[in-house]
Amino acid sequence: MRTSTAQPKVTAFRPSAPSTKPVPMPPDVGAASFMRLPAVVAATGVSKGTVWNWSRKGKFPQPVRFGAITAWRSADVLAWLSDPNAWQAAQSVES
Repeated sequence: MRTSTAQPKVTAFRPSAPSTKPVPMPPDVGAASFMRLPAVVAATGVSKGTVWNWSRKGKFPQPVRFGAITAWRSADVLAWLSDPNAWQAAQSVES
């Protein structure tokens, strides 16, 4: 009896751009609230790693630490979602 030793096809990783389609925000997300990583990923349409990478590079809002908990200010994420380029330009002016 012969067993198949076919290797799975490996495709190249391509970083994704933010989704252009509107993402409905949960009704309880207000300007004074915070979003955990799963909510940020759902709202932006990018992966966890991309959120962290962009945060580190200044292309996305910085998270806030609450002890062992990390979250993003909802107002910052919503501002970024409305216009990522304008948000990034505003951050570079403030620095």
